[in-house]
Amino acid sequence: MKKTIGLTVFVLLFGIAVLVSPCQEAASAPGPSTEGLSDPKELDAFIDGIMAAHLEANHIAGATISVVKDGQLFFAKGYGYAHIKSKTPVLPDRTMFRPGSVSKLFT
Repeated sequence: MKKTIGLTVFVLLFGIAVLVSPCQEAASAPGPSTEGLSDPKELDAFIDGIMAAHLEANHIAGATISVVKDGQLFFAKGYGYAHIKSKTPVLPDRTMFRPGSVSKLFT
């Protein structure tokens, strides 16, 4: 179960990285790149559907996703609850998640 969740998170993050980053050919061309996402609302719509399904299916209380593009914060959003009993929502700039076994995916 934990491997499935970890793999799902990895695939989701890899997919986002591919969507946000311009292709190599366009990056070597002169001038600004027209490849990749340019509107955070597009990414928001894409991620909202995925996160809603995964939070419910995998019984995840809350999560946050942040995407950096060209050295700037492109997208940040919290999903679910930081505290289930009080229904405190996850805030991407304030909610802290304690590192645990899942941090092995990023180290």
